[in-house]
Amino acid sequence: MRRSRLQLFAALTALAVSQPALAAEGGGTRHITQLKLSDLEGQPASTLDLAPAVPGDAKQPSISYTAVPRYESKDRKLLASVKRYAKMTLPLRDWPVDEFMQLMVGEVEIVDEAGTVTRYRDGDAILIPRGFNGIWRQLTDVEFIAVEYGETPPGG
Repeated sequence: MRRSRLQLFAALTALAVSQPALAAEGGGTRHITQLKLSDLEGQPASTLDLAPAVPGDAKQPSISYTAVPRYESKDRKLLASVKRYAKMTLPLRDWPVDEFMQLMVGEVEIVDEAGTVTRYRDGDAILIPRGFNGIWRQLTDVEFIAVEYGETPPGG
């Protein structure tokens, strides 16, 4: 049976999140990269200015977030990190990467272009494919492990 690139990516990232990821570095040396929420402790928070959730709405207040990159491939297309974000609503327009997230703490609601609402809670896994359009609504502060694949735009 032939798998699509996205199915293969989802299977590999699920494995990476369920146990320490085997990470290849320069020169063929291999080491284990562990992704854990405790990496967020003591890390400074940054501020992110958000666009309106829906065009025409008022600008949203800035939100606080912490992101700790744990692995980046040599070609810079695969990135694994641990993240914490304050409650927010974010429009997703032509999402630039395939992104797998293991939600560890919090609650998220995603509304797709058809208006279908799906709610995710602690322990749920989410896969947002490149090109996705919709609304990402965090109903609480969240903490999650993320594995992204693709060309990340500058500043992304």
